[in-house]
Amino acid sequence: MRLQPGAPDLAASLDGAYVVCADGARLALYSPATRAELASVPLDGAADVAFVGGDRLLVVVPGDGRSLLHGYALPSLELVASLELEGRLGILCAVGGRAHGAAESL
Repeated sequence: MRLQPGAPDLAASLDGAYVVCADGARLALYSPATRAELASVPLDGAADVAFVGGDRLLVVVPGDGRSLLHGYALPSLELVASLELEGRLGILCAVGGRAHGAAESL
């Protein structure tokens, strides 16, 4: 969820175990209990983030005419899947093990 244009994208896991922040340059995973950073990886630009299930994170990075979708394992942020799609996509919502996305124009 982006609080205002240009602000980092933030998401919290359903169980409250993790908070993730995507600031355009990097993706960082935090423990709310300890406030410690658990892992981080570089990003290719501003991104939408969503927790998918209890052990996966979906990241969508829209670009010029294409979008990169990345799946990361938790808590290591190990890249487990990557896909490039045409168009500028964003995450609308994520519920349980599913995420729904749409063109940015929606």
